[in-house]
Amino acid sequence: MKQIDAQEKLDVAGVDPRSYSMGTLPKDESYVVEQSAGGWAVYYSERGLRTELREFLDEEAALDAFVTAVLSDPTTRINFGLPKPD
Repeated sequence: MKQIDAQEKLDVAGVDPRSYSMGTLPKDESYVVEQSAGGWAVYYSERGLRTELREFLDEEAALDAFVTAVLSDPTTRINFGLPKPD
């Protein structure tokens, strides 16, 4: 998976862009995927701390884990907490 593919999956799922950082500076209280010294890092950024840090050697594996993490969290959706239409 490439970043454009990951972006498309998140867009189709209705993920709020404020809930993640991909290729940009990490936002607070968001999922992050970024290139690191040893390869790629995926984590949740909260108050400047990196929680649930996972490291990968290649971008594809990191993006797969990143998308899975973001999509498994229902609070990342734009319509989270709104009543479902009938």
